[in-house]
Amino acid sequence: GEKTVTLSTEQIETLKPKIDQAQFFSLEKTYVCEGCADQFTYSLDITLGSQSNIVSYQDGSNPPAGLLELDKYLLTLLR
Repeated sequence: GEKTVTLSTEQIETLKPKIDQAQFFSLEKTYVCEGCADQFTYSLDITLGSQSNIVSYQDGSNPPAGLLELDKYLLTLLR
């Protein structure tokens, strides 16, 4: 399901370097697993100031490591 979170100032300051490290605003929009069937798809929609990007990736698509680390961190914020 979809989850939307509004972060505190402290959480945003912790998140900014992770977004930069992942080069999130420069990533391709989609990473797909060619030849795979029934894969889970994950999407990250981040807006920070005037920058915005939505990136989706599928299991087995071999997305950039920085994107996976960013997603992993964001999941901790949802708990």
